[in-house]
Amino acid sequence: MNAVFFNEYIQTSPRFMTDFTPWTLFVDTGIISVLLLLGKLMRVKIRFIQRLFIPPSLLAGFIGLSLGPHGFGIIPLSTQTGTYAGILIAFIFGALPLTSQKAAKGDADNIGSMWAYSQAGMLLQWAFGGLLGLLVLNRIWPLNPACQAAIAAGTVQQQPSDRLSASSDMTKF
Repeated sequence: MNAVFFNEYIQTSPRFMTDFTPWTLFVDTGIISVLLLLGKLMRVKIRFIQRLFIPPSLLAGFIGLSLGPHGFGIIPLSTQTGTYAGILIAFIFGALPLTSQKAAKGDADNIGSMWAYSQAGMLLQWAFGGLLGLLVLNRIWPLNPACQAAIAAGTVQQQPSDRLSASSDMTKF
């Protein structure tokens, strides 16, 4: 089954929910919960999985992937399940400070020095990436002037046409 046909099948099939509604989120949450429970039961009952230390969430993910809309199409998950991880990770990082202990009186000096150390490391990484792009890589390849900032971030993904338009825009600055 090719990808074009499969995508059309998912969008037109009544078995798969393609529009995002609160009900879609509710149904997906229920299905994912059942899959997590099934993964936990598999982990408890099957010795082979116990010896490999495979977590129940990974088992549930493989089951959901293989039986969901991008697999055999048995489980009626919505086509929006791929976006849940990107949204829900914000709640995890938002809740991380709630798990830490309160700082003692003497910890303020340690917190300040740790913050200064991390900021200095971050600034040195940006400076090194910028200087590498400016002094070394720019002599080898004709790079966009904004490339030095992107090298430090670690994400340089440009098309040749983007490079020409961005470099002409950068000359205005």
